[in-house]
Amino acid sequence: MAFEEEPLQILGVSAVDDDGSEDPARNFEEQAVDPDLPWALRRAPDVSAQPRMALSGWRILDLGHGQEILCGWLPNGSTLRKTSPIAGFSQSLREIVTSSGRRYELVGPPATDPESLVLMAWHLEASGCDVADEIADITSLYWGAITGATH
Repeated sequence: MAFEEEPLQILGVSAVDDDGSEDPARNFEEQAVDPDLPWALRRAPDVSAQPRMALSGWRILDLGHGQEILCGWLPNGSTLRKTSPIAGFSQSLREIVTSSGRRYELVGPPATDPESLVLMAWHLEASGCDVADEIADITSLYWGAITGATH
């Protein structure tokens, strides 16, 4: 298993994506925010400012080409974080390390509520991912490893 982030604002919900991309199309800080849209994107703080984070209501997605990312809610309950590719995973610590070097503790079980799943899909689409064609939800593989379940 290979194992980043950036923010998004959806109806008062902030979402973060810290993938470290230098692609200008992904530079959300420089993109104008359409006031008619119910959300806005922004970058996560530098890893040095937030080396460790906890995420609840999380999911792990395979974007293809071996890129797996983590999406989940920060402790404030109103910020959705989409990480950079996963670089490491410790099932005993319930921790994911991303390619940016940030460490995420996976708090509680994966998200199953429809609202979170819709917000995650919107964030991914706003980040340029084709949710319908490219993304596979592989959360059950990680959750199984954490809980000791066999597949």
